[in-house]
Amino acid sequence: MITIHLQTKNMKSSLLMLALCVTVGQAFAQKTSPEGRPDIKQGNILPGDFSKAPYAIDSSAHAVVLMDIGESEFTGNNQSSFDLIYTHQKRIHIINKNGFDHATVQIPLYTSKNKEESLQSLVAYTYNLEGDKVAATKVEKSSIFIEKQNEYYKLCKFTFPNLKEGSIIEFKYKVVSPFIHNLQPWNFQDAIPTLWSEYTVGIPSVLDFLILYQGYREFDYTHQNVKNMSYRVTIDDHSYQRSSVDVNTPVTTSTWAIKNGPALKHENFTSSISNHLQRIFFQLRTVRYDENKPIQVMNTWEQVMTELAKDNNFGGTLSQKHEVYEQDVLPSIGKVENDLDKAKGIYRYVRSRFKSSGPGSIYLKQSIRKLAETKNGSAAEINLFLTAMLRNGGFTARPVILSTRANGIAPDMFPILNEFNYVICLLELDNKKYLLDASRKKMGFGHLPLYAYNGQARVVDELPLLMNLSSDSIQENSVVSVSINNTDSGTELEGSVTIDPGYYESIDIRDELDNKTDSAYFAEVEKKFEPMATIGFKSIDGLKEFESPLNIYYEFKTQLNEDVLYFNPMLMEKLKENPFKSQKREYPVEMPYVMNRRYTLNMEIPKGYSVDEMPKSEKLLLNDKDGYFEYVINNNGRNIILNARIMLAKSTFLNADYEPLREFFGVIVKKHAEMIVFKKNK
Repeated sequence: MITIHLQTKNMKSSLLMLALCVTVGQAFAQKTSPEGRPDIKQGNILPGDFSKAPYAIDSSAHAVVLMDIGESEFTGNNQSSFDLIYTHQKRIHIINKNGFDHATVQIPLYTSKNKEESLQSLVAYTYNLEGDKVAATKVEKSSIFIEKQNEYYKLCKFTFPNLKEGSIIEFKYKVVSPFIHNLQPWNFQDAIPTLWSEYTVGIPSVLDFLILYQGYREFDYTHQNVKNMSYRVTIDDHSYQRSSVDVNTPVTTSTWAIKNGPALKHENFTSSISNHLQRIFFQLRTVRYDENKPIQVMNTWEQVMTELAKDNNFGGTLSQKHEVYEQDVLPSIGKVENDLDKAKGIYRYVRSRFKSSGPGSIYLKQSIRKLAETKNGSAAEINLFLTAMLRNGGFTARPVILSTRANGIAPDMFPILNEFNYVICLLELDNKKYLLDASRKKMGFGHLPLYAYNGQARVVDELPLLMNLSSDSIQENSVVSVSINNTDSGTELEGSVTIDPGYYESIDIRDELDNKTDSAYFAEVEKKFEPMATIGFKSIDGLKEFESPLNIYYEFKTQLNEDVLYFNPMLMEKLKENPFKSQKREYPVEMPYVMNRRYTLNMEIPKGYSVDEMPKSEKLLLNDKDGYFEYVINNNGRNIILNARIMLAKSTFLNADYEPLREFFGVIVKKHAEMIVFKKNK
């Protein structure tokens, strides 16, 4: 289960105290069971349940969730406060051994210095059909383990025993939480198909929760009911005198359900599968036990960013003077001609000396001084260090928070900091803005890694401006030029290839060359030639110039010793396979950038040969303006000239565009496979 805990580390742990007792003023209206809802009585497994596989929803599934039922409700306790009770019941049919991974369960439990969530009444069984009877094997307490993950979470783990192909497993547990803001989210999809997923939440109106939905399909069942309840509330929010009042409040109980939810499967060109998960989650905004004295829990972006800039675990120390700047950073820069070169020097210092552990929390776990010593930290820590050094150098630099592609899209309307996992630096210099990330060794000044382009980012400032970091804002241009000529002997063709890859393709090549020699790289290029060729002189320029793309050049020769010569004019640049193989697609296509790829060929017709067959020219538009493919080839009697281009004007294509996109690339693959046929003159 993917769990989003909307708990910020600076949130006050005691917003209010709610005393005793709850009295029901109005009963629920009678609710009939929705169509398709399974019998949820725990342990009610019948012999016929084992013979239902394969399931119509997905006949190839290794396991199927038969039901997934959750409920969250607020109750009074004997400590003058609310408890948040979360109950979860799940039943899975394990069809074959490839589904055994779903028999391991993890339950996260939030903890703080003074309070923690507790796991209660965990009951779990494995059911197997033995003859015509159902045999149950219990998960014993001795096989349930609780591990500390970090300072905020413990993890309860167990694996179902006596697991076999065809087993049905079921668990039910209750978590009691003193953290009223930690209302559990719910995912209506799993990595395997789900026949029924249902979540019920009861929220007193004194607790104003923001309810956020995500997903593409409508709910198959919804229900809402209201009952009145009474609480004795003890006010203790550090702003008012401590007092107790009676609060009568409606409690709204809502149920959402989805029937026959498909498996959540990764597809090519998907930034994060979590962006497409059908889910519901919550954020406590205001506590209104006294309408005249509401307690604001979720602040505005302006308030949150101002506090974050002052937080010593984030921006509070960035503007302080740091010895490392004068003692280490400044001497490494040397003499510079202008402020831009100075800023680049500071950036190179951090990029070259620090080792990143990758994305994670947006907060500092080490002080700036400690980071200067360890030179090891998360991407956020490294870029906050960079921001501090730029400020020490007299520059205007601000942190920017974002959510990486793998982390999913963070809601930009609401300041939910736990949805962000990355920090970059915004440098403003000479009326220009530079976005910097010094956590990547080969990232150039003014460039960001592709995974940072995931929608909107927020500048941490009193005026927290939104910054557009969509993949549509990146254009990746590449050019390949090929020239082929006859040799004097007339028994060979010799050619040269010049490649100017795009910026991000250049990064990939640099990374590839970390693990192999130039010769090994070109040996792989050589294998892609049709017909076979031998590479001679070769060079790769710009490997250490991280601000610019590479330039790749090589020369080759191929023998003319066949009566019929089959020659692919796209050489090693042909697109061999359609990247969109599936006939249907559940999610939008999310390319990493806008694409513009050009290819040119100027080839002398081999001596002693004539052109017998040649591809025809072709031009194709994708949805009028979303993309363009051209393949224009000419034979002037001496030379064959080809100009080819693939251009995509946007990076994201909705489901309705999938079939045209698939057909577009299908045409490209087919055209790129076509050969020129040369026949030897008699």
